[in-house]
Amino acid sequence: MRVLIVKLSAMGDVVHCLPLAARIKERLPNVELTWLVEPAAQDLLNGNPAVDRVLLFPRKTWLKEMRKVGPLISTFGAAKKYFQELKDYKFDLAIDAQGLLKSAIPAYLSGAPLRVGFAGTREGAAKLLTHALEVGDYFGPDRHVVELNMALADFALETLARERSTCIRLAGRDRVVHFPLPDPGKQCLAFVSSKLDNLGRAPEAGQSLAQVEAPEAERNLNAVESPEAGQNGTVPLAKSGAPKAGQSEVVGSKSPMAGPLIALIPGTTWPTKIWPEDQWIALGRLLCERLQARLVICGGPAERGTNQYIYKGIESASSNSLIDLTGETSLMQLVALFRRCDLVLGADTGPLHLAAGIAHEAFNSELAATEPKSLKDTANQKSLEFEVRSVAAAKPKVVAIHGATPWLRNGPYGSMGSAVHLNLECQPCFEKTCQLKLKTIACLKDLPVEEVFKAVDKALGKRN
Repeated sequence: MRVLIVKLSAMGDVVHCLPLAARIKERLPNVELTWLVEPAAQDLLNGNPAVDRVLLFPRKTWLKEMRKVGPLISTFGAAKKYFQELKDYKFDLAIDAQGLLKSAIPAYLSGAPLRVGFAGTREGAAKLLTHALEVGDYFGPDRHVVELNMALADFALETLARERSTCIRLAGRDRVVHFPLPDPGKQCLAFVSSKLDNLGRAPEAGQSLAQVEAPEAERNLNAVESPEAGQNGTVPLAKSGAPKAGQSEVVGSKSPMAGPLIALIPGTTWPTKIWPEDQWIALGRLLCERLQARLVICGGPAERGTNQYIYKGIESASSNSLIDLTGETSLMQLVALFRRCDLVLGADTGPLHLAAGIAHEAFNSELAATEPKSLKDTANQKSLEFEVRSVAAAKPKVVAIHGATPWLRNGPYGSMGSAVHLNLECQPCFEKTCQLKLKTIACLKDLPVEEVFKAVDKALGKRN
């Protein structure tokens, strides 16, 4: 069985679609799953235990070349060859998880006899499907996009079973949602350790922090390479995610005086998602002063100027507990970093959703390690006790600052995440620019620093 997933866009969208791939892999263990993606998010899929093949879609390259007169014919020729090679894979099923023409067209041209996706999406994309899932208002603010993707996975499996007259194995306990990710690898773990080793903590006399952490680091790195690991050095899907209770990824114990390690992600592409710089500075100072927090500022190259301004504003209150990694981290280095953090705080942006996926897997792992076997396959309400314990023990916690975008649809997924926001009449507008006459973006500018601090403090209060 060969299945194609088409989800092309940015990091956050790909992260939200990972549970769909995991569900397909769980229900069809022998499936050969291919994911068509644009280059920016490919590192989340290469070596991913839920994905067998990653195909890059060079759409932006073609569009760039087509603006030139000379290469126009050769570009059309390259595109024709690309889609012929795509068709040669002979997919049985294509899943358009994007709901736009840019995803519907390659799904259609893949030649898959079954093409499923959402009804009611944009640009008439659903017209290229053979089966469309009705979910009401796809862009409605009250249903999380991860739940929509899980519904699409089940719809695809049901369609396949019906059309092929086959039986699909039902899922196990409840509807467990997984966010499978590639293992970051030794180099990424070492990079993160090198950046965090001296952040707000002092090693004992005559001993470096690297020496303190080395034994546990070696144990965990050996575990990654154990005989149980799958191909490409990845842990099988059922074992992906955070370590079991009592284990940690690479870090040793924090010194008694060390505060929580918090990653800050201030920037993103939409102006209506961005909390003002000076409020980030005021919050950073509060986190240092009240919680003795150790802060790591993250972002892409485009955010260097803004994040450096925030860094300098917080620096005087940080007591050597602040670093700026803007533009310095790959996706896998972010995975390694977020697994070390106690909390990740940011705008509604891809890295924030990556942190939420990591947090949800940590919760799954903690619950699997602590919940009694007698409750694992039941809906017994007593299991809620172990879910609460797992939220308290697992990390990172994730807090998102929301302005224009709907927090129930696009907020951090799962019990480990929360969103802080105002409740203005115009929220959520889901617009890239403020639609009010004065373009005030009041939903963000009027969000008090103290409210965001309270949300962070509450989330951290769930720690052991």
